[in-house]
Amino acid sequence: MQEHFEVAPHELFFTYSDEKIKGENFLLDFSKKGYFETVSCRLPYVMGIDNYEDRESFVLSRIINNRPVIVPNNGQAVQSFIYAGDVAKALLALKNAGSVVNGHAFNVAMPEGVTNLGFVNICAEVVGKAADVHYINPGIPELQRESFNLKDMLFPYPDYTGFLDSRKLQSFTGFVPRYNLKDCIAEFYADMVKKGNTQPRNYELENLALAYLKI
Repeated sequence: MQEHFEVAPHELFFTYSDEKIKGENFLLDFSKKGYFETVSCRLPYVMGIDNYEDRESFVLSRIINNRPVIVPNNGQAVQSFIYAGDVAKALLALKNAGSVVNGHAFNVAMPEGVTNLGFVNICAEVVGKAADVHYINPGIPELQRESFNLKDMLFPYPDYTGFLDSRKLQSFTGFVPRYNLKDCIAEFYADMVKKGNTQPRNYELENLALAYLKI
């Protein structure tokens, strides 16, 4: 959700957020004018097997192959997650809730946020092997990029917090996600090992960071 077109990561986030808010306002306007009932769903990082983005696989593959895992700053940026199957169940719960949810926006997320370092630690628990973690300041000149880019990265999540509070969804529908983050990563790990897709992908930015840290 962070692939945008500005210079500073925090500016990218707010640009993207502004566009999403505009879309939600359009839906709200349709509801108020009686055209049709609407509901907005805000999704964090969606987890599940066959993720085409190198997120779970990024960290898992490096731990499996005894490769360093470079974490921006101190790894304390907090992210939100949801399992793909739970997204489907949340949408069904909203559909079954009827007109009470009309015109509302809901975060569809696990109740707990997880830091970037916490994500690495959970991956290490799943693999059963300690992660070789190294911290780096992503603001050093050698690592500067125009935006967070999943095609050229040193870590699969940005170094700023994107936590979503899902209590509103639970209060309106009673929906509670079935999967926690460790469940999701464990399922992904079992699938990637079964398929033999355990080799890390190569990224120029990560290579520059490794060279900078002299690892």
